Amino acid sequence: MKKFLIVFLFNLFFFFPSSLPVEASERGLFFDFTPDKVFRPIEIILQTSGTIEWGNPPPLSLEELLYQPDSAPLDEADLIFIGYQKEDLLFFQMSELPSQQKIFSLVRKKSDQENMIATIQNYLQKYLSFHRENKIIYTSQQTGKSKLELITPDGKKRTSLLSCTDGFLERPRFSPDGRWCVFQKNDYHFQKIFRLDLLTNEMIPLTTGLYHDYSPSFSPVGGKIVFVSDREGNPAIYQMNGDGSSQKPLVTADYRLNWPAFSPDGRYLAYSEFEAGRWKIRIKDILSEQIETIDFQGNAREPAFSFEDNTIIFVGEQNGTFDLYSYHIYHQTSYRLTHDNYPKEHPSPSPDGKWIAFAGQLSGNNWDILLLEKEKGITHRLTTSVEQERYPSFSPVPIF
Repeated sequence: MKKFLIVFLFNLFFFFPSSLPVEASERGLFFDFTPDKVFRPIEIILQTSGTIEWGNPPPLSLEELLYQPDSAPLDEADLIFIGYQKEDLLFFQMSELPSQQKIFSLVRKKSDQENMIATIQNYLQKYLSFHRENKIIYTSQQTGKSKLELITPDGKKRTSLLSCTDGFLERPRFSPDGRWCVFQKNDYHFQKIFRLDLLTNEMIPLTTGLYHDYSPSFSPVGGKIVFVSDREGNPAIYQMNGDGSSQKPLVTADYRLNWPAFSPDGRYLAYSEFEAGRWKIRIKDILSEQIETIDFQGNAREPAFSFEDNTIIFVGEQNGTFDLYSYHIYHQTSYRLTHDNYPKEHPSPSPDGKWIAFAGQLSGNNWDILLLEKEKGITHRLTTSVEQERYPSFSPVPIF
């Protein structure tokens, strides 16, 4: 047995760290309730991997951890690992505390201890190689199929979330906790709002009826969702609960409205309104009900708030040239971020404020996902396929 563990640990230390990120991204607690510390090899591997920040486990019983995790003092840990023994059976489980989801569990006879350790090792190697990080969600369209996909900011990993052949998926946006995304679906007749659970992949419709509901976006507080609808004849920005209930108008206008977006503190709502032949960005103060207009000589479209302050990123078009601009609410000044003039859409700042994801039409009619490095003013291309890739949006928190 000792010989096996020595060889096992040597093999794990030799190849395991190479597939893992260097920086810790989550906080974890490890509990081993077995009399002879059967799961000590797994604990050593996890604690030396560099992917998890470890705390000291509080003095809790197995029953408290298994049956009362909400009431246990777990110091806001993200991941919890529990190993224990009952008679001749060994149990091991890994759970995510914020969502109360059991990610992995395994039961084996005590006599099969070696194979159990190896099985846990293989799972954790795969799991931790896909660690939490900020990702970009976007849509991809080609040959009658529409998809929602995730991509890492370095462009190396792409994951398909959802696909359909009976319409177009458009404008996905994350919830503040990264658990959900909302998007609009165009079924060739009407546009409707849907919500996708990123943990269970369950999709539910939030709006129904013979009218157009589009351009959804989450509020940073209260789990509210805003969207645009023409259900009353004139366009209006509506607000509803996260489950689609309590739908009511928030902003009404005589002209076309689009692209509502909340500030990080929920105080301001920015949106575009088409008036006098061009798009103008309005900023509504939710507290005072006052509405201001960004002074821009051209079309100002698709406002998106940065995460760290009250700066708005938008697409500005003047004389047929398109670029990204920033606008600070308090200073009331605009700044041009790009100078390359090709068509651009759907800007989305990263949570750290260093990047802006957007869709760009670099050549022909093909759209790709691009990243602007704000400090250097350099644009990086994330996608290069022939598919139409649009509507990028950064996750507000790290996700798998």
